[in-house]
Amino acid sequence: MYIGTDEYTEEEPVQTSKQNIFCCSDAANFVWYMAFVKDILNEIAKISLSFQRDDITVYSAGTKLQSAEGTQRNLMDNDGASVVEIQAEIVKLMVSFMAILFKT
Repeated sequence: MYIGTDEYTEEEPVQTSKQNIFCCSDAANFVWYMAFVKDILNEIAKISLSFQRDDITVYSAGTKLQSAEGTQRNLMDNDGASVVEIQAEIVKLMVSFMAILFKT
């Protein structure tokens, strides 16, 4: 994740630090979105693999499709495994960045 190379000094305005924070925020949002897409694609891959089986019936295909739909609706309300993992990493990075920024 890009944090920026500018360090805060007494002579520099605080604006540079604010720009770095917004840059990190945009990057974090993008990474979070990619983790969400990963969770969705994992569910789609499971459906695809089950449809490729030779012994699948129409009834079991419908059941698996309904189950996958429920799982994807659940992902809209609750975070998936990839999103939870990425959020933890983003929090660690932001805490580290804030500690460096404010030198605490």
